[in-house]
Parts: sequence; C-alpha cells; structure tokens
Amino acid sequence: MTLSASVQSTNPKVLENIKRDNISAEQMIELTKSGEILGANSYGELILSLPGETKESHFKSVFYMIDAEVNVLRIYQLLLLPGSEISSENSRKEYGMNTRFRLIPRCFGKYDYLNKNFSATEIEEVCIANNTLSYQDYLDCRSLTLSVELFYNDMIFKELTTFLKTFEISPSDFMQEVHNIANSDTGEVGKIYKSFIDKDQKSLWRKKSELENFCKKFSDFNQYISDNLAINELFESRAIMYLKYMEELHSIAFSGAKKLLNKNLMLNKENLKYLDELFRFSLLRKKDLLSIGNIFTDNFHYDFLLDSPYKHPLSKSIPITFFHSPEQQEFISKCMNQYGFSIDGFGRLLQRGPISAYYRKTRLE
Repeated sequence: MTLSASVQSTNPKVLENIKRDNISAEQMIELTKSGEILGANSYGELILSLPGETKESHFKSVFYMIDAEVNVLRIYQLLLLPGSEISSENSRKEYGMNTRFRLIPRCFGKYDYLNKNFSATEIEEVCIANNTLSYQDYLDCRSLTLSVELFYNDMIFKELTTFLKTFEISPSDFMQEVHNIANSDTGEVGKIYKSFIDKDQKSLWRKKSELENFCKKFSDFNQYISDNLAINELFESRAIMYLKYMEELHSIAFSGAKKLLNKNLMLNKENLKYLDELFRFSLLRKKDLLSIGNIFTDNFHYDFLLDSPYKHPLSKSIPITFFHSPEQQEFISKCMNQYGFSIDGFGRLLQRGPISAYYRKTRLE
C-alpha cells in the first residue's frame, strides 16, 4: 500500500498561480504516521520550475517534505503538455518560461521496415527557467534532487537520522549538510554530481525540430544512445552510487552527522563510538547489494537489532551476521534476470520498489 501526497509546492503564491491547494502540515504528518502504523509506503511529489517558484522556495518545499518524513520524495520537472493551460502563449509570456526539448527516457527506437530505416521517438518540453527562477538556480535545484535520491529516499539512512533526532537535529538539517558536502566533494561522489548535471544539460535541445532531425541521423543517434544520454540520468546516477560507491556515500552521510553534532556541542567520545559502529553496521547491510551469496559477520558493542540501540550500550561485543534470506535471493535473482545486471537495469528497478528490499537481513550469532 502507498499513501501519496502530491503537494507540487509549499509556496502560497505558486499554488495560487497553478490554482491548487494542499493539505495542511498536520495532515501531512498524520499521513506519514498512519503509513508507519500500517506498514505502508508514504510518497510525496514536488515539481520544479512552477510559475512563481524561486530556488529558495523550492528548497524550502523539499525540506518541508523531508521533515514530514515521507518515505519517498519524487521531484519532477515541469512539463508543458500540449493543450494544457500552462503551455499556452499567455502563460509562457506571463511567467517568462524558458523551455527545452528532450527525449523521454527509453521512449525511442530504431526500426527497419519494408527495406526502410527510420527512428521513432517521444519528445517532451521541459521548463528550465522562468522570471523568478534562473537557469543556474534550476541546475542547483536539480543537484538537490540528486541529493534527495541518494541520501534520503527509501529512508536509506534512517538509523542515522533517527539517532540525530534525539539531539533535536532534524532530517532536513541532515539533508542540507550532506548536500553541501556532496556538492563540494572532489572524489567519486563529486564526479557523479558533475556527470549528472552535464548529462542533464546535454539532453536538452532549444528547438523540437532540431531534435527530430538529429534522431533521423542514425550514426549520430547511435552515438547519443551509446553515451547513455537517452536514459534517466537521475536513476542512472543513483544506481551507480548504490552499486559502486556505497561506502563513499556512507562516508559523506556520517561526516555530515558528525559536523551537525559538533555544531550542537554533542560530539563526545561515546557518540563517536556509536557512529563508527553504526557506520559499519549500515554498510554491511547495504554494500554489494546484488552479491546474494556474500555473508558477513562483525562484532558490535550495540545491539542494532533493537529499536534504540544507542540507549543500551553493551559491556562486551556481540557478533552480528549479515545475509540475504532465501526469499531475497530468489527475488533478486528474478529481478536481475528480468532487467539485467547493467547500471540501467538496476536504475529501472529502483523506480519500481524500495531499495530496502535488497538490504541484508541480520541475526545475532
């Protein structure tokens, strides 16, 4: 079961412009709490580049949804669908909308029929700036979208954010910190952010006719596809990070947590010890997700199988084993047989179910 809250924006002026009203903050929190009780997945949606939106108001909407603790937050780009009010000439002029055209990921093909070669594509128009949101602001917001996918969605670092909340450090505080660290990173994570923005820009065309003509040139179109510019760059980036750089992702997340605790004068010896052990515990559950035969055992001074392990430190270490259950092994094998073992295949899987389904189970030895 999924409980959905599609708020689009929390900016009153934006909501007025698009003739929409949202549920209250209290109702949003009640929704997520109900989801937890029912064991359901809570899901929220925002749209970037809506009329009247600014970088600041968009960031505020993102952090609002994160503090409401929906399990998954999807941030979509504004599409100007033919025939919709927002795509009319009046709306374009009133809000100063600047648009580009792109291929819809995987909605294209090359065909040979009756001795003729031709391509067929689905093209959409995307708003990349308006009179309140510059193009650079748009790119900054897209970068935040990637951070949400990497560090928040499916509650990938829930154990860490739950610990931080005991010191009155909110999930949005955590997100702001790790977003800043990731964007300035000079290692593999930083490369993923740069590649994501580069591909986002390269996939956009000023004129629809230019993109259509390009797709008719088979040699150029083949190169475009081989450069991975015709797939969803957001889910591709997430798949790469989860499959190849889960440890680097953890390093940034836990570095952000330590900075926040230090700012709040809470980074003492005991908290450092807990974070170091939680780092190992979390990583052993989540690294090499598709290696279903790998079993790990490590020793910990906290029973991480409890709801609040940090409240009950142990006098001596205990061994915890990490493994994929037989049901998980069967499930993962079926998924891989259907979607393949490529980055694109795993990226498609991430759109269809929670990443937590791939985490290793744990047991005390």
